[in-house]
Amino acid sequence: MQGIYREIQKEYDDSRKRALDEVEAKKQKLYSENAELKKLDDQINKIGVDMTKSIIFIEDDKKRQEKINELKQNIDELKQKRDAELKKLNINDSYFEPNFSCKLCEDTGTVGTLEGAKMCACFRQKVINHTYNKSQIYNIEKENFETFNENIFSDKVNKDRYKSDKSPRENILYIRDKAKEFVENFENEETKSLLFVGGTGLGKTFLSNAIAKELIEKGKTVLYQTAGNLMDLAMDYRMNRDNNQIDESQYRELFEVDLLIIDDLGTENVTDARRSELFNILNTRILNGSKKKIKTLISTNKELKDLVNYYDQRIVSRLIGNFDVYRFFGEDLRLQR
Repeated sequence: MQGIYREIQKEYDDSRKRALDEVEAKKQKLYSENAELKKLDDQINKIGVDMTKSIIFIEDDKKRQEKINELKQNIDELKQKRDAELKKLNINDSYFEPNFSCKLCEDTGTVGTLEGAKMCACFRQKVINHTYNKSQIYNIEKENFETFNENIFSDKVNKDRYKSDKSPRENILYIRDKAKEFVENFENEETKSLLFVGGTGLGKTFLSNAIAKELIEKGKTVLYQTAGNLMDLAMDYRMNRDNNQIDESQYRELFEVDLLIIDDLGTENVTDARRSELFNILNTRILNGSKKKIKTLISTNKELKDLVNYYDQRIVSRLIGNFDVYRFFGEDLRLQR
């Protein structure tokens, strides 16, 4: 695991250096074309150094403050001249701001909190992606709310077939809007986790990816696992934790990641032990949900009545009581391509 951390930290170091180098190159080009601007910046920097020296070396409080006030006034006057020069060039201060990948941590991987330095959510997401083979959320650039196209869904109502007064298009638009609400109200204690129910090719994975993309951009961590892989990981940890074959942090993320996406629930091989692991993960996340503001998104091709037969009553009751259930219906879109 330490190797992954070192690899990711190097990515951050390289990204930060690249952003700072780009700004410095832009600044030097500007200086080469505008000697007056360079002169003003040099003077401002020199006064900044003088101010630091005054704070350190002038022992008399009154004289120190007088000197600092004098230097501040000088800096303000120089900055006004600098702003005037930049205005002539039609340049604002954002021109000199580094284009960091993460505005929150400025590509350092850490953020300051009242408790001290803390791992940034973007760093933690990178750890998850590395550990779980890119987290398997590999289509979020193609499958998101911006690329959502309701026109591929039928606008024909078929109550006998779909058991609904809505057309597949009306239904998917309703679920899409609820998915957006889920993202917007993610940290609200009243917001429940999501259960997507329906056959293949109806948009469950697309909307899962759309939700994942929005939350990652908001600084939340997301982990995608098929139900089978999830249970394999949990069982492997239980069986091999004493000989350190499974990294504990991998197992812990199942309980602590902001959004855990479990895909294809009901297609995996199930034993009593695996049912117990699934219940443990779901129950722990539900109990910790309000305190840690974590949620779970589950998709399944099975109807709720079939899940009752596949899992024990404890699991299904947790799903019904703590998840908002959305039913997908229509024609398999993959067969229409």
